[in-house]
Amino acid sequence: MSEHMAKMKGWIDSFPADINALLAAVGEPKLAREARLLASASLSYLVLRLDLIPDWEETAGILDDAMVLRVAAALASVHDLDPLEDDAQVVIHRLANESEVVKEFLGDDLYLKLKTYVGELTNTVVRGRHPRAAVDDAKVLAQLSSEVKDELKSFPPAPMKDPEGVART
Repeated sequence: MSEHMAKMKGWIDSFPADINALLAAVGEPKLAREARLLASASLSYLVLRLDLIPDWEETAGILDDAMVLRVAAALASVHDLDPLEDDAQVVIHRLANESEVVKEFLGDDLYLKLKTYVGELTNTVVRGRHPRAAVDDAKVLAQLSSEVKDELKSFPPAPMKDPEGVART
């Protein structure tokens, strides 16, 4: 198994905690607005019907979501994360650090394209909702949270049976 896939395999297990940390970031009014928008946009990506790797692809479908969360965390982490509770702050810093694995796995050119794509998600309307709506309105954030958690139930993390096959996907 490649070194990258071995690292990414653990991302499936941390997915719920990663999502909770990003939800905390969206809901923290003292956090920089751009960091909150990136967190909101990355969570909105999770409920997109057509994403980079379709969610029905066993295990691989969650990896693009995990990569988007990590790249968004890396972009958000250039802002001061001190307003976040310690647990959420630690998770977001971990995600940001793990974006390096994404970069190594994809290579510089593809990583740059993914990073640009993730940055543009802050202007992408998903299910009739702009990412800033969740930043500005607690009710909309609660709705996004509910949708993301429902989405998690629809594709429960599965063990990665064929990591090399996933890497080829």
